[in-house]
Amino acid sequence: MIKINLLSLEDRLNSRWEKINKIIVSSAIAIILIQVVFVLSIFISIKYLEIESNTLDKQLENLRLGTNAKEIAVMQNDIKSYRGYLQRVNQIQEEHLCWMKIVESLSQIVPDETRIKKISIKESEDEENSEEQYEIIIKGESRKEDYLKHLLKFENNLKKSEIFELIVEDYLEKNYISSADFEFRALINKNDVITEK
Repeated sequence: MIKINLLSLEDRLNSRWEKINKIIVSSAIAIILIQVVFVLSIFISIKYLEIESNTLDKQLENLRLGTNAKEIAVMQNDIKSYRGYLQRVNQIQEEHLCWMKIVESLSQIVPDETRIKKISIKESEDEENSEEQYEIIIKGESRKEDYLKHLLKFENNLKKSEIFELIVEDYLEKNYISSADFEFRALINKNDVITEK
């Protein structure tokens, strides 16, 4: 049996890019869902610890009215430990990086002709302003035809973006030399991507 592919090369490439974009969108949705589950679990654990702390406070009051001091001391220690747990959970929540904001911002500025292969983030500090920030490195590729046009479009979108404050110039030069692969380095203010309460 002979199979003949009647699609043109451009249609086949468009079909492949559509499949890749669908995978990226589904991955972004999965990341967002994981973020939601994580935030909900932290919220539920905070509420549980608050309820447990209130219960222990009530039991302590009841004990003060009629039981011995040893049981009261145990209850006070339990209350202190629950409050310590609650403070640690709050600290974790305050310092949690919200990937959803980064992915959402990137999804709005990445041209259709490009795809992101890797995003890496590390903490850094702005030496001039002593502000905490994240350094983000975005690696990907653009379609071979007119790749410079696509890379310039992506670079301009990054510069105009509200979340990406600075494109570091030494990385830009590498992108336009010989291939459709790219690597951009940007700095993000830590307060812009920390989970909100």
